[in-house]
Amino acid sequence: MADKWWQSGRGSDVGGGSTRSNRPSAFSVVCLMIADTRYRIIPTNSWNPNKTIAWNEALIGNSTTTTSIITPVELGSSLSLLVGMIQLFLGILRCGFLSAYLSDTVVSGFTTGAAVHVLTSQLDKIFNVKIPRHDGFGKLVFFLYDLISKTEQFNVFTIGISIICIISLYFTKTYISPTFKRKYKMPFPIDLIVVVIVAFASFIFNFNSAYNVDIIKNVPVGLPSPLLPRIDIMPQLIGDAIGISLVIFTVTVSMGRLFAKKHGYKIDANQVICRP
Repeated sequence: MADKWWQSGRGSDVGGGSTRSNRPSAFSVVCLMIADTRYRIIPTNSWNPNKTIAWNEALIGNSTTTTSIITPVELGSSLSLLVGMIQLFLGILRCGFLSAYLSDTVVSGFTTGAAVHVLTSQLDKIFNVKIPRHDGFGKLVFFLYDLISKTEQFNVFTIGISIICIISLYFTKTYISPTFKRKYKMPFPIDLIVVVIVAFASFIFNFNSAYNVDIIKNVPVGLPSPLLPRIDIMPQLIGDAIGISLVIFTVTVSMGRLFAKKHGYKIDANQVICRP
């Protein structure tokens, strides 16, 4: 009965949109885009989310040389507000018709390209080398060039840990998790298990000093204090917000179509683009 209710389309609408199997969220590609925006505005590698930085107000269209203080939390809240406003605006204008141009070829190419960018973003961590950040067109090529030029600095121990973790995740998710999920109605938490085991092994065998493996070290306790969005920096974030909004819409509609076809219901692209 519940399944028929969902398939009728009413259940999916009540669920907050027109696709019940996935929701717009900050998945890996969006996280990379947010990180690019963050490092462009606040070029620091500090782990402290409340760390402030003085920046020239000329960046936001002011010709004066005075400076302003901005934190990553303010940047994130401002970007989130802009993305939400853009998606709501597109929904009001009924821009869901854009999904008609998302052919299977376009979706496949987009998802493949996104997967390549996500994979390459982790290569410097796998090989444990420091690669400078690149922005703009061709940044992936420059990144790979810098990576290849530092082959003599590759950490074999880090590569070994990465290979073991990847094989463990692939084997478990492919052969163990499906059976476990059918029996216990939940996926096997291999991701959490791998993180706990590797962190414990790093603590016991002192990976950082003994094998020169980079670790997180101190993790801030609790959540950062919420801060209101900064209106003055929003003009500098409009381009990034538009790109993030379109990527979220594209991926959500693409995945929604796949799930809708699998479970036998229809999606409304206009509802997807502006739902919470």
